[in-house]
Amino acid sequence: MMLENPRLASCLLDDVRSEVATVRTIGGFGFVGELFLRLLGIGAPAGQSLQETRHVRFTNLAALAGGLAVAVFVPIASFGGHAVLARITAVVSLLLFATIVLSWMQRHALARKYIAALALVWSETLTFTFGGQIPIYLWFMVVAFACALLFPNEEQTAAVLTIALCAIGIGVWLWVRSTGFRIVEFSSTVRVIIEYASIAGVFSLAVTCATGMRRLVSTAEAEMLRERDRSERLLLNILPASIAHRLKQDHSAIADGIAEVTVLFADIAGFTPMSARLSAAEVVELLNRVFTEFDALAEKHGLEKIKTIGDAYMAAAGLPEARDDHAFCVANMALDMMAIAPMLASAGERPLELRIGISTGPVVAGVIGRKRFIYDLWGDTVNMASRMESHGKPGTIQVTEATYDRLVGKFQLEERGEIDVKGVGPRRTWYLVSRTGDDTKGDPDGSERGSPLRIPDSR
Repeated sequence: MMLENPRLASCLLDDVRSEVATVRTIGGFGFVGELFLRLLGIGAPAGQSLQETRHVRFTNLAALAGGLAVAVFVPIASFGGHAVLARITAVVSLLLFATIVLSWMQRHALARKYIAALALVWSETLTFTFGGQIPIYLWFMVVAFACALLFPNEEQTAAVLTIALCAIGIGVWLWVRSTGFRIVEFSSTVRVIIEYASIAGVFSLAVTCATGMRRLVSTAEAEMLRERDRSERLLLNILPASIAHRLKQDHSAIADGIAEVTVLFADIAGFTPMSARLSAAEVVELLNRVFTEFDALAEKHGLEKIKTIGDAYMAAAGLPEARDDHAFCVANMALDMMAIAPMLASAGERPLELRIGISTGPVVAGVIGRKRFIYDLWGDTVNMASRMESHGKPGTIQVTEATYDRLVGKFQLEERGEIDVKGVGPRRTWYLVSRTGDDTKGDPDGSERGSPLRIPDSR
């Protein structure tokens, strides 16, 4: 499927490239890489929303990255001769990894608060343990940055509180450093090792968080554009493109007076007794099959589908953009509808017969209301087209005098005579029988000429 929105296509392509690059990079580590990807996905089943899945994966990523970063200090503490500190550091590393267990238990909100609280407590503990010997303030900055991505919008209070505590932690570290207070004294060699390890670890975590943020923003933008593209396609399935554009620009009611259009009404003769013999699913399947074919014909001949009511189908030509050949377009579609209808019947049923009515004249067209709106038509022309259909006979296309005046000479028409039209009075009407001359004469789009319609003897 071709994407009509180039910005959406670009975002999706960037997202796919980023995903492929990540998989290739991690996949290069074989079993370990595959295990890492599986760990990131723990607690994020397919049924979750995209936003929640992102937060779960980022929580797992923070647990893995933080656990590994803390684990680096275990051998450093052992090397410095602080066995107790090494054991405590190992326990904290395991506690960070345990965040993934909460994700697996679907306790996502608790997992986010747990890892944020653990990171704060451990950073503050290091502040008083080491004093100003190592740059703990960098860890507070990483925790604050990560929490901005970790918590969803509905948990922003927790995010703000964590960031505020990180700021306080940095202030405490500065104070502790100025006083020279510390519990554990490291040698100069160990201090250098810890300082470089801290800087490398913080840099790695910052890059990881920044990459995660970029992925989140890119994915969110692509999803937003994808939804907008889907909404626009849905709107264009309901409204003509020009009307949809106007509605997006101006939310007030749209009403246009159009000087001349041709309106078509069609329904299936004998549909009520037929539907009584079919199941509900079969009725819906039949109407879907019929109207899908009619929609294709409307697009082929340049008509605008207006609506369906039960088994009735309404379409018009000459709107929302005016065109001079609107009557020809409707006539060609009506003949094609008659030709295709017998082939659309359900198995075991008689071939379908249509009654079609056509009228030409002025209408008012527009969109009203605020819910479930449609593009609709009003006026005497619409009423006459409906009456032409309801007063017609099965297998015929009945047209008004105004429509006859525009089709005569291009199509074969047979006068029915004067009939009493309900709510209007006596009116002369004609039956549209076929196209005249060769196969395409009078047919702007080159439709194939069907067999002439057989007009019932009874008028």
